[in-house]
Amino acid sequence: MKKDLFGIPIEHMTEDPLPLELRNRLRDSIINIYESREWWLEKEPERAKWWRQLSYFNEKGQHTSETGEDSMRGVDGWDEMKAIITPHAIKYFESITHYPYIDLLKEHWHIYGWWMVCDEKQHLKYHHHAQHCVIGNYYVQKEPEHAPMKLKSPLDSLIISSTPGVSKIPSEVVLDGKTGDCIFWPGWVEHEVPGTDTLIYRKGEAQGGYIHNPNNKYDKLRVTIVLCFVDPSLQFGYKLTGKSVNVKEVDQDRNV
Repeated sequence: MKKDLFGIPIEHMTEDPLPLELRNRLRDSIINIYESREWWLEKEPERAKWWRQLSYFNEKGQHTSETGEDSMRGVDGWDEMKAIITPHAIKYFESITHYPYIDLLKEHWHIYGWWMVCDEKQHLKYHHHAQHCVIGNYYVQKEPEHAPMKLKSPLDSLIISSTPGVSKIPSEVVLDGKTGDCIFWPGWVEHEVPGTDTLIYRKGEAQGGYIHNPNNKYDKLRVTIVLCFVDPSLQFGYKLTGKSVNVKEVDQDRNV
């Protein structure tokens, strides 16, 4: 199912691409790791709440880019998941661009992945992953009570600055989902998991808002795996000269 954010194709897969048994293994191992981090709160009761929910932090708040550790270490089924999700990411990538060396991606497309676990009070502010090419968001556990995801149009500032009064032009798109859904979008698109201080919680249904009571405790944790597919030119662009690839010939042959 395609959704357009000002002409930007967003792929929202509503049929789970993973077998149920694999999804359950992912969920159980992630929750076990998350629960094993509870002792972090003893020394850093505030900051460790943030560190604990994101797998790329350790108990000192150090990022895996600094420590060199794998953000998905200990997650049962991660390699199996990558093998299944990657072809879907390639299909999405082909729908938005003509990449002449797509066969190289089919051989291997490096993924920087991590998991995120949220309760009813945790959220992520607007951010992007522009250093990566395609972003995948897989809902390992997503209940109707859980916060959705919100994506911002790159035209947001222009809309706000040029539209007097309260704009009727949507500058954000709310994507709700369910367990097993997988969503792909370009890495530079800003997105957030909205918190209780954001406008989305204060809007009524008539305005397309999302109503949530932060005092209602989640029965189940919100568990997500984020897959960042790296920029192909950063991964193996330098290797193309060794494959005798003629860029001009490729450009002449392609059908646009």
